Amino acid sequence: MKKSERIMSKSMKSSVLKYAAAALMVACHALPATAGNKTMVSPNGVGKVESSVNYSILTEAKNPSEGVSGTATATRPAAGVNPPAGFTGVSVPLPANCPKTNYCTVTTAYVTGGYKAVVRSYVTGGATADNAELDQKIQTDPVECAHYDVEAITEILGPNSGHLLVTGEASAGTAVWFRAFEFAAPDPNNVTREDVIAGGTLKYEVLIPGPFGYEAGCPLRSQFTFGGDTNKLYIMTDAVAKSVAFTVTCPENVVFGCNEPVVYPLPTVSGGCGNIMASYYPPTNSLSVGNNTVTITAFDQVGNTNACTFTVTILDTNAPVAPVLNTVTGQCSASVTAPTATDNCAGTVTGTTIDPLNYTTQGTYTVHWTFNDGNGNSSTANQTVVVQDTMPPVTPVLETVTGQCSASVTAPTTTDNCGGTVTGTTIDPMTYAIQGTYTVRWTFNDGRGNSTTANQTVMVKDTIPPVTPVLPNLTGACGAAVTVPVPTTTDLCAGTVTGTTSDPLVYSAPGTNIVRWSFRDGNGNSTTANQTVIVTSLTFKGFYSPIGKVGNTCSTAVCAEWGRTIPIKFDMLCGTSYITGGQPPIITIQKMTSSCQPVGAPVIVNAVYNNYWHYNWNTDRCSRGEIYKLTVVLPDGTSRYVFVKPKRDD
Repeated sequence: MKKSERIMSKSMKSSVLKYAAAALMVACHALPATAGNKTMVSPNGVGKVESSVNYSILTEAKNPSEGVSGTATATRPAAGVNPPAGFTGVSVPLPANCPKTNYCTVTTAYVTGGYKAVVRSYVTGGATADNAELDQKIQTDPVECAHYDVEAITEILGPNSGHLLVTGEASAGTAVWFRAFEFAAPDPNNVTREDVIAGGTLKYEVLIPGPFGYEAGCPLRSQFTFGGDTNKLYIMTDAVAKSVAFTVTCPENVVFGCNEPVVYPLPTVSGGCGNIMASYYPPTNSLSVGNNTVTITAFDQVGNTNACTFTVTILDTNAPVAPVLNTVTGQCSASVTAPTATDNCAGTVTGTTIDPLNYTTQGTYTVHWTFNDGNGNSSTANQTVVVQDTMPPVTPVLETVTGQCSASVTAPTTTDNCGGTVTGTTIDPMTYAIQGTYTVRWTFNDGRGNSTTANQTVMVKDTIPPVTPVLPNLTGACGAAVTVPVPTTTDLCAGTVTGTTSDPLVYSAPGTNIVRWSFRDGNGNSTTANQTVIVTSLTFKGFYSPIGKVGNTCSTAVCAEWGRTIPIKFDMLCGTSYITGGQPPIITIQKMTSSCQPVGAPVIVNAVYNNYWHYNWNTDRCSRGEIYKLTVVLPDGTSRYVFVKPKRDD
């Protein structure tokens, strides 16, 4: 029957130091060693592993028909590691929550002709007594990344003998102790190392301090004998590897200017296994001005880590570059926005000021800007602000003002880009009462030295004629003279307008007369009105007998006795009143031809009043048989006539 047990760690060649953005390789050691392993394989196939650090139990891949299943127990579990080539892990890693004071189980396998149990564990420090019993046996001093890779095969050579074959290698800082005990266990299923050591018989022991190396062709061989009952034979292996503690020491604090490239210095690392890498936090592009705490975390190839901190100070001693600021100008008002400057550390710096940012009054102003980089450095720059008004008010188009009799203007307004509403001023009159066309010259001044002018036409024009009056009729009675008074009317502008006429103003002749009046307002407008003047005539009553007619014709002449005095008698009345005095009527006696045309000079006499108006016409001076026209002209100019033919009756 052959039993073998392997305790191993795998080494790795060193490589040069490397710098990377996230991590820095600062050292390279061999891969880690195991520390404080204790194993025991019992005759019934129960294996037990105790370890102070990480471990796993590995078995060779065998056909299950070559052996039977069993269990192995282990204490003090930790995270497992990957198995080496040629071995299959069973339930690896052990449960991470396994209590340190209790046992956790994993499955192992063994073969009929013996078995080979391989135990592997890694050390993080290892400078302490991981295996107290072995430490009492031999003193082992820590070295960097102590390691071993050892395989022990126990072969049963006969009924009472066997030997131990050891191959592999180990570094300094290690020791491997092989032992075999013969022990009659009261309960084979519940055996501890302590039970075997205390109650068993030591059959062999081999203690090998590192460094050493045994090749497969030339193993370390140790013979032993036992009582002949393999069911009482317990094989134990103890191993220890002590490594220098894994530490990282940060560099001294460093100082950079904010515009200098920051290069982190390397830390000092001791201990550890495999390639030692270091990472820095925060990265260089995240540093701010002032003191920055940088953490260096170092980790080796088997997961051991350590960290330290140092200070990187970023200094800013330069003020922002003061900009040259453009002058800001504006019509009516001007506003400024915060300018920016460039800073070697802060980048873009926005200016601040306690001066106003808006200006609405004409003038020149200075805004004092300060550019502070937030690191105690600042610069200043002044900016000129000019508020001006160079644009005159808008020239308005003014409407013509018209009036019939007079016209008045009110001050017009216009708009100004700054002044808003501007009211015009003028030295010309604002009221016009005389007909004509006038020009009012307006000036619009915005109060800021800008002005414009506009002319406004004023027209006073009377286009409405006077009111046409209704004139009363004038009446004169019985030839009394009528004097026509001059009438007046009203005009919108001229007020009272007196009429004019080319017709007579006095009328005495009976009849109806029309006086044509014209009313002119003096502004080219006129109206007319007619006035009726009526002069009534005297009433003629007669001719009395012997004539007895009036208004006849030549052919119907009244015959009168020739050679006698014929009285021409009549009355004249004014209305119903007889007129007995005053201007006498005129009597005309005119001889007429046979064709009833006047011939010769007429006889003209005044009538006299004696009970009636009369004239005694002596016909003896008349030609007998001739016709005469007797005409009475009354004082009012009216007349009456009669044709008389004197003749003699023989």
